[in-house]
Amino acid sequence: MECILKMNREGLIRKKLSAEQLIENYKHSCDGGILKVMSKMGISTLQSYKGAQIFEALGIDDSVVDRCFTGTATRIKGLTFELIAQDAFALHEKGFPTRNILEIPGLAETGEYHWRDGGEPHVNDPTSIANIQDAVRTKNDKSYEAYSMS
Repeated sequence: MECILKMNREGLIRKKLSAEQLIENYKHSCDGGILKVMSKMGISTLQSYKGAQIFEALGIDDSVVDRCFTGTATRIKGLTFELIAQDAFALHEKGFPTRNILEIPGLAETGEYHWRDGGEPHVNDPTSIANIQDAVRTKNDKSYEAYSMS
């Protein structure tokens, strides 16, 4: 919420809204996202979700599970509070560097969710899409072979 208010103060939000309206919009979006996820999981009411223990914690140390997710099953250990803190500080440093950098602050687009040149590899990169489109439009076997090999 503080980040949204800071962006507003710096004129980075196009639409002119009051601080209260920005926060209300943010909360509404979060609520909508949570409800969407819950409905996809088959959770029709919040009451049926509370304490349901329908999750398994993967890659989280017992110390974190015992304190924050009491009773949750966990067979694969991993992150401790110390590692979680280190990760949070590292991400914060990327977004708000302590040293003077001439770049515009913000997190780099890693390509984790959308294809980016030099980012995470994806099955449907531009070359693959071009190959499958060419194969379908022109019945080009070589393009289909290139697509199927990527």
